[in-house]
Amino acid sequence: MIARGVMLGVDQSVIFHMLDSPPATEALNGVKMELANTALPLLKGVVATTYAVEASYGVNIAVMVGDFPRKEGMERKTVMSKNAPYTNPRPQFLRSMLLPTAR
Repeated sequence: MIARGVMLGVDQSVIFHMLDSPPATEALNGVKMELANTALPLLKGVVATTYAVEASYGVNIAVMVGDFPRKEGMERKTVMSKNAPYTNPRPQFLRSMLLPTAR
């Protein structure tokens, strides 16, 4: 929806910066390839990395998504507790790295 103009408008191009853990590098690169092969005219590039500094450099808007997949039989609270160690420290780091105009 972001690269279709729903979130920022149909005239706003975007570059996705994606950050994941080192064990997920292969999946992260797969997502990067899938995005590169889509028909999204507003998507001007994709940065896929396991380094927070690289993922945060020059970012104006950050959307954080938990990265632990929900497995069969898992309750939602279990998934959220698995994601917390990854997402809790990121806002403080992002504040120090993002552009001053970032949201």
